[in-house]
Parts: sequence; C-alpha cells; structure tokens
Amino acid sequence: MDDSKCLTAFERERAANASRSSAVALTVAEVRRKVIDRINILEATRKHEGGAFAAAAVPDCAVIDAVSLSGFRFPCFPVVRGDCFSYAVACASSSPSGALIRMMVDLDRTYPQYGFASHKGYSVPEHLAALSIYGPLSHPPAHVPACAPREARC
Repeated sequence: MDDSKCLTAFERERAANASRSSAVALTVAEVRRKVIDRINILEATRKHEGGAFAAAAVPDCAVIDAVSLSGFRFPCFPVVRGDCFSYAVACASSSPSGALIRMMVDLDRTYPQYGFASHKGYSVPEHLAALSIYGPLSHPPAHVPACAPREARC
C-alpha cells in the first residue's frame, strides 16, 4: 500500500476494501463546492477531518496527511506525503481517493473535452491546458470528496 493515486483502479479498490474490512473506524466526508469556494480547500479539509475525529473514539494519536489539526485530547501529527510514508495514512486515503477518481471518470462522460478520466482533475499539464481552452465547468458537481485533487508524486 502506498499513495493510492499511484495504484491501478483494481489495486485501489482492493486496497480500499481491505482497509474498510479491517478498519476500527472509517469516515469519508464530502464537502460542498460552495463551502470550499467560501473558506478554501485547506480550511474545508481541517473542518471535515476535525469533525471525523470528533465523532470517532479517542485514539492515542493521529497521523494526518499534511494537514495540521489542533484542539483534540490527543496529539495530531501532520506528515507531508503521509500516504507515501505511513501505512495507516495510505489505507485511510484509499476510500476517498477512489471516490474522487470514480467521480472524475463519471464527469468525463459528460465533459470529455477536459480529459478527467485520464488525469482525474490533478493539476497536470493536460488539465491546465483544457482549463485554458474551455475554462472551468460552468455547472460543476455540488460535492467533491474531502481529499481534493493534489499532484501525484510517484
């Protein structure tokens, strides 16, 4: 298990299923696009990750992919590229990452000119070129998974 963006679709689903079946707790949050536009992606991530931790049993500590959280009764350790360095973070990212990828493949059927099925909305040259030609979607989906697209580093 590693960065779920580097796995094939089959491997990612297999990893997500294994993670869900052995997880003590699992929450996948979706954030409304308007919320992200209003408070930015980092604050939206903090808000929804914090909500997930508040609803869960109190852990000894939390290892989090890059985002610094505070205000809990346990220590939170942000690790940049945490899904590449921590097995627990990699497992936790497989379900929302899979949800994001499925959403991008679905969007590709409606908006093939953007190439979502190939780049999944990550800021790669192909995606940036499509944005410069076609502009952002005029009617994007109302929700995006809490794990917003990031550049894959594999």
